[in-house]
Formats: sequence, C-alpha cells, structure tokens
Amino acid sequence: MKCLHCSHELTAGRFPFVGDYRGTAVEFEAEGLRCSTCGFTTVKVSQAAEYSRAAADAYRKKHELLTSDEIRQARSQLGMSQAEFAEHVGVGIATIKRVEWSHAQDPATDAAIRSALNPAVLERAVFDGFWNLTNAGGAVELSAISDVASDCVRAAFAAYDAPSATWAEFAHQASDHCWLSVATFRAEFLTTAVQIRSASAEPDERVNTVAADTQLALAA
Repeated sequence: MKCLHCSHELTAGRFPFVGDYRGTAVEFEAEGLRCSTCGFTTVKVSQAAEYSRAAADAYRKKHELLTSDEIRQARSQLGMSQAEFAEHVGVGIATIKRVEWSHAQDPATDAAIRSALNPAVLERAVFDGFWNLTNAGGAVELSAISDVASDCVRAAFAAYDAPSATWAEFAHQASDHCWLSVATFRAEFLTTAVQIRSASAEPDERVNTVAADTQLALAA
C-alpha cells in the first residue's frame, strides 16, 4: 500500500497513535501502517475495530475505568456468558457487548461492574444461592450432598431455620456451632458450594450460578 502523502510504501507493524476519544486526547499503541519517509500512520479497514478498542482503553485508563480486557477476564473467571454477566451486573446485554470492545463505559456502569465483582458481594451471592438450593426446596437438598458437604456445613445449616441478615453474622454463628475459626468455616462452606455442581445429576441454572460465583470468590 502506498502512502497518501508521498507515495512511498507503507510498512506494517505496531505503532504509537495519538487520537481523540470523547473529547479527551489519548495516546495508545495499535497495529497499523506507517510511512518510513514522511511518518504518515494509518490503519487498514480490518484493523479499525482494534484501533477503536485501543483508543477506548486509553480513555478508560485515563479516567480510572476498567479496561475491556479486565471486564472480559472477570466475566471469564465467573464462567458466565455475556447475557449471564449482564444479568449479574444489572445492565442490558448490549451494554456488556459494547464495553467489552470499543465503547468505554460511563462511571455509573463501571461502578456497577466493580460492585458485582466485589468479593464480599460474590460471597453473599454464594451464601444466598447455596441457602436457596439446600434449605428452600431448591434443586439440591442437604441429604443429597452428604458425600461432599462436610459435617460442619451440614450441621450449621441444620441449626438455623433462616439465613442471617449478613454473611458475617452467619459465618460467626456457624463457626461457633462447629468449633471452627471463621476463616476455616468460610473455606469449607465455599468449597462445598463449588462441589454442588458435581453432586447434581442435572444442575439447573442456580447451581451453575452458585458454582461460578464461588470460583471467583475463592480466587479473590
């Protein structure tokens, strides 16, 4: 391809660019073409989407927002589809598709995503989901997971008719009941929640959600 300015050949590679995104000057690197004679730099049509994503990510970094890679990696760790992640965050699937690529999210959406990925929020989601599955007529009864649930976890749930107001309260009560430290009970509880998936012959959506949330909570 010839340079539009001096007609010399353009060289393919990864080059620095300076652009404008939503009125903010941004600097970033992207795959493109450059003229070694006059310095003219451009991108192919096939590289335009990646160029836009790099510009959006530069804007996000400048405004301390999660980058597209960070959002995609978080969703991947949860094992969720874009539709499932959108529901988890509380936004539309179109929003997730946009922010995972070339459209920077606004501060409110960024805050919603960060909140949904907060370990404390995930842990509470695991607790609520596990409680619903085992004590409220869900897909898995405690008796059905006796092989994977520790005696401590099963005894703790059997001792209480309703979940506590907060995860912290339940963890402290349950650990006292089991004569374990809160940290030890937390680890046993979350591990059991992960194992629910394999204990269910046909795990429903709630089982999958609990397992996915737990995997991220354990990794946090």
